[in-house]
Amino acid sequence: MFDYWTKKGLVQVRKLDDSLAQAMQVSSSPEEWKSRGYKLLREGNYEMATMCFERAGDERGEKLSKAAGLKAAADRMHSSNPEMASVARRQAAEIFESIGKAEYAAECFYMLKEYDRAGRLYLQCGESAMERAGECFFLAGNYCSAAEVYAKGCHFSKCLSACTKGKLFDMGLHYIQYWKQHGTADQRCREMDTIEQEFLESCACHYYELNDRRAMMRYVRAFDSMSSVRTFLINLGCLDELLSLEVESGNFLEAAGIAKLKGELVLQADLLGKGGHFKEASLLILWFVFANSLWSNGSKGWPLKPFLQKEELLTKAKLLAKDVSDQFYEFVHTEAEILLNSQHNLFEIHQILDSSRRHSSIRGEMLSARKILDMHLHLNTSKYLWENDLVSDFCKDMIVNIFKFLARLEMQGVTEYREFGEFCLNYMGVKREFNNLNAIYFLMNSDAQWARDIPRKFIRREGSLVSVDVHQFVSAAQAYWRSELLSVGMHVLTNLEALYNLSVRNSLSLFCQSRSLIHIYDVAKSLLNCQFLSSQHSDIKALWKFTRLATECFYDCIYPRDWRESLKENMISLRRNESCRNLLKEAIFENVSSKNRLSYAQLGRITSMILGSGEMLCEPYEKKADGLEWNLSWKAFIEDLCRNVNEESYMQKLHEALVDTYYNANWRIRDYILPGCFLYMLERQLILLSYFQGYFLTTKSSFVEWLIYQEGHGSPSFESLMGNTPPSLTRNLKFIVDVVQHFLYNDNGMMDWIRAIENKVKVMKDYHALVVLRLVVIICLVYLNFGWCEKLLSDLLSRNYITKQLPRQFYDAIQKRRKYNFLNLNSNVVAEAFSKIGNPLVVVSLGKNCSRFLCPHAIFVDMKELMKQTLGAHSNQ
Repeated sequence: MFDYWTKKGLVQVRKLDDSLAQAMQVSSSPEEWKSRGYKLLREGNYEMATMCFERAGDERGEKLSKAAGLKAAADRMHSSNPEMASVARRQAAEIFESIGKAEYAAECFYMLKEYDRAGRLYLQCGESAMERAGECFFLAGNYCSAAEVYAKGCHFSKCLSACTKGKLFDMGLHYIQYWKQHGTADQRCREMDTIEQEFLESCACHYYELNDRRAMMRYVRAFDSMSSVRTFLINLGCLDELLSLEVESGNFLEAAGIAKLKGELVLQADLLGKGGHFKEASLLILWFVFANSLWSNGSKGWPLKPFLQKEELLTKAKLLAKDVSDQFYEFVHTEAEILLNSQHNLFEIHQILDSSRRHSSIRGEMLSARKILDMHLHLNTSKYLWENDLVSDFCKDMIVNIFKFLARLEMQGVTEYREFGEFCLNYMGVKREFNNLNAIYFLMNSDAQWARDIPRKFIRREGSLVSVDVHQFVSAAQAYWRSELLSVGMHVLTNLEALYNLSVRNSLSLFCQSRSLIHIYDVAKSLLNCQFLSSQHSDIKALWKFTRLATECFYDCIYPRDWRESLKENMISLRRNESCRNLLKEAIFENVSSKNRLSYAQLGRITSMILGSGEMLCEPYEKKADGLEWNLSWKAFIEDLCRNVNEESYMQKLHEALVDTYYNANWRIRDYILPGCFLYMLERQLILLSYFQGYFLTTKSSFVEWLIYQEGHGSPSFESLMGNTPPSLTRNLKFIVDVVQHFLYNDNGMMDWIRAIENKVKVMKDYHALVVLRLVVIICLVYLNFGWCEKLLSDLLSRNYITKQLPRQFYDAIQKRRKYNFLNLNSNVVAEAFSKIGNPLVVVSLGKNCSRFLCPHAIFVDMKELMKQTLGAHSNQ
């Protein structure tokens, strides 16, 4: 076919150049045709070159140009038509070989993958082609010829590669000996040592594959150094042979390293001890015992469990520790006590915890804390000591630090949270080793529950060693700690909920109830906010359920109907606690961020919580208060509170909100404002109205609420308010009096109001009495602050349906100076009456002298002096 193609091409050329050919035939000699032919051949015009060689009668030139044309055609068709290209290349190779062009022929046969034939042709091309010939023989599998050719060409490395590939060990040794005798010093330095070592290793590997360890070791012992012996045997996993060699040589530390590679940790500890490394040996035993206490025999982890030789190993660890130092022995003894998992009481575990902290032992601290937590969680809720034993810290911070370590673990050179990282590795029975900066994580127990989530394809086994890469370890470890954190957290929350229900059921103090709710909120919120806890939908739902329990029930604890509860020292301290404030903020936010129309009941609770919280994050409330759009008065008031504007402004907005509630709301429905909320705002309004005279008199409960608010919002500039009585003061004060008067005279209406929010008869009666007392107290405060309402108060206290609701001691104290129809009240009388109900009178100076109100039963507070003391305390901190 290619002959046809060639002839056809020549015919076409003849037709095209016929006139030229005739002219040349007349005027050109054979030598000229031959010269033109080689010129055309060099230019790649193979058809014309062939024609010229024909005219010259040069058969060799004609074959050369024909072969070159075939080779060029093959090169062009190499990709598009490989089969035709191979045919053309073979024809070219045979023509090249027939005319003595060995190198060209060899190249074609090489392309045809006829390597042996190509190699023989390259041998005809002199020393420059020896390496090429050796390559062809190597590719042909003729390793003996390859080695000989490479040797002649002084290609040492390739020669021994051929010997290795062909298992020509004797031949290789022969060449090595020859080169040692005849090689130059430079060659010996640069190449021979490396070449010799590589060949010896290949021989050793050969016998290793034949499982002939004795023959293998003969070659290994001939290595150039002990270092190369160790590297070689470790890479092959021949650890038993290396271990024996190291022990024979007295290299106990190196032998311990081999035992480590074999995963024989107890043997490693023994060898470390023999080598005088007592501390490392003792710590290794503790590590082994710890991991096996958690993960042996299909265990799912915590709690610690016994296993064979556990006590024996811990005894050995303590004996080794004695050879280190007394301090180290104390540390190991403490760790052993924890790991033995003996029965300890709470006091003993606290002692172990303290000892662990002294020794900066994260493991000891974590395990002791977990044991303490377990004891609390398994304790009957009725046996809790409420003041001291509530547990909300369930090692979360330490677990979060483990997450932080794991999050950084895939970055090389991580140093942050290292101690927590070591604990995590220790806990999970993992040893981290580095191979060329690549971390490998070896598992003591690959059947450990936490490791079962790792896909089998990612688990590598090398003898008795099982390892995973950093990504798989991090993923599995995070999954375990995520599950552990959530499981323990939910267990804690369930117990806290049980404690709260018990406190409500047994009518325990509001402090107990409040503290339970704060703990519930803290735990649930910390879990929801934990960036490392990607909980499932059901888990998030459960956590939000606990959060809602806290936010929904907390208001009634912090703002009780009976002020005697709120005035207890522990409750005041609790109100100033950051966790309490956070829960109040959450409760406010839960209400304000509602997209539904807020009811008057919600507005009342929101306002009470804002006016009674020490600090607020106001911006979110303004942005999300969609439920306030329906009532402009309340919206303006809430916005003023959120923006923390001046007292005069929010006093007026508060008045407008109260007016709207009083005149426009239906107090006979359940969503009407609670009596306690409404009266709370009246009491605060009364304080605000009193600012302008430079002092105010109020009850201790109202003063504490106001003071807590001031702590977070900053005290006003009282001087700027004094003497600047706003024109609205009289109107606002009259509104308070009218409202109180209406409530007290309309007893049935008041009962309807209370009945709308409470359906228990006894509770309604008690609540009614508290509301009546609170209203009477407000009128007393109006009288003391502004001199109003003496006749009204006298009239109120002459009505039996009112006085029967008042505490007898209070009524008697207020009546003691009555003359005829006049009560003859003063601050001393009112202070004594207030003291009888456990809510003392407080006289507050805002800068103006109010000494005329001082009396034995009243509390005097100078706000300027109080602010100085507060600022001084903060500066000292």
